[in-house]
Amino acid sequence: MSARISVNHAYFHDALSGEFYAPTDPQSSIHTLGHLLMTTYERGRVTDPNSHNEFRIYQPPWAPIDSALHISHWDIHCLTLASSERQMEFIHTLEGGGGRSLRVTDNANTILEEPLGLRNSSGRLRFLVGQIAQDFFSSVAAAQPPHPQ
Repeated sequence: MSARISVNHAYFHDALSGEFYAPTDPQSSIHTLGHLLMTTYERGRVTDPNSHNEFRIYQPPWAPIDSALHISHWDIHCLTLASSERQMEFIHTLEGGGGRSLRVTDNANTILEEPLGLRNSSGRLRFLVGQIAQDFFSSVAAAQPPHPQ
């Protein structure tokens, strides 16, 4: 299957646009999960390409993690970040009647659940997601062995 991203993902992508720094990035670039999601979509290794339940796995060069994108029936279901110590999921839900939401889990514990759409404060949500991503990537850096002097 060649996944097609529908317009339903605009609010999800917007929510994932909060900025963070990855301490493991030698270039000290500004990152967003929205950009990581699209890079995972474009460059990720596709598992089971003929399925309607596709996964794409990508390892960004600036962090020792796996970024996995779960696409189900042309809808992005989830962006998963996995390190050796921690797994976070940014889950996009489309509910009957057009309701959308973002649920964030940290090692399977829900830490954020917010509606997506015109009525929520997207700036506040982007900020919260950026802070969550910053915490994740800081913990990844802290778990790395120190470099020999």
